Amino acid sequence: MKNLIKASLNLAPIVLFVYNRPECTLKTLEHLKRNVLADQSELFIYSDGPKPDAKENDLKKIQEVREIIRKEKWCKEVRIIESPVNLGLADSIINGVTEIVCSYNKVIVLEDDLLTSVHFLEYMNNGLNYYVNEEKVFQIVGYTAPLKVQFRNTALFLPFTSTLGWGTWARAWKYFEKNPPDYVELKINRKLRNEFNLNHTFPWAEFLISQVDANVDSWGIYWWWSVFKQKGLTLFPDKTLISHIGFDQDATHTKNVIVDFNKYWDTKNEINIFPTKIVADSHFFHKYRKNLRERAGWSVKIKIKNKIKKYFKSY
Repeated sequence: MKNLIKASLNLAPIVLFVYNRPECTLKTLEHLKRNVLADQSELFIYSDGPKPDAKENDLKKIQEVREIIRKEKWCKEVRIIESPVNLGLADSIINGVTEIVCSYNKVIVLEDDLLTSVHFLEYMNNGLNYYVNEEKVFQIVGYTAPLKVQFRNTALFLPFTSTLGWGTWARAWKYFEKNPPDYVELKINRKLRNEFNLNHTFPWAEFLISQVDANVDSWGIYWWWSVFKQKGLTLFPDKTLISHIGFDQDATHTKNVIVDFNKYWDTKNEINIFPTKIVADSHFFHKYRKNLRERAGWSVKIKIKNKIKKYFKSY
């Protein structure tokens, strides 16, 4: 393990994606502004536009968001990119990340429902700088599930990706592919499907198949497939630096509250020890897989419950 010096030079640009959630957006920006290194960082805010059938209330929320992002100087420099039309979550993120990472070779990515600990940017920049030439490392992530482990302010490697407060490099993002044609292998190759699901841990293969087939507005599962094929690793903190507050009806995907999702988050959480060996941590991986299995089971229960409710409402 290596104790890194606080990152202060060669900072990665931050990209924030916003749409129609003014309250969440304000909280996200307020927490980002409190970060160590925020006053030295460049922030790009991508504001998605209204859908063709947008109602008056939707247009009002989008306008409120666009007023909020201009309310203060959240970082050293703030650049705002407003789309006149609705690109959707997936295309907004894919296009924005591609544009910035191709120009700066690295990027830190946030969405409008993520609160950051004050040391989040330090951790991200330390990781991005330290592992810049490690081809096996594809991503640095700020969120960690509430695992029952002894916290040591330590980062660890795991063999899967996340979309909650993350960063990457141009060398890794070049492998990203939306609607990958080779996903059909998961339909016919049971062994490959099981490997992609981390041995019956979480139904990622089923998500990828259904999303490509149904053309769902998503991107995260495509990123995991891209990294999986390259046998890449992701750096996670042992205690989360991200709190996800987007469990509401305005969310694109996470509309139902997940109990204990942010259990160990604190604004002062800090990571200052980084692994020197580029290998997955087996103990941490075991704990994380257990958490993912529980979440998968929870998701199934929620779906069944909602179907039952819908059934009885029809009578």
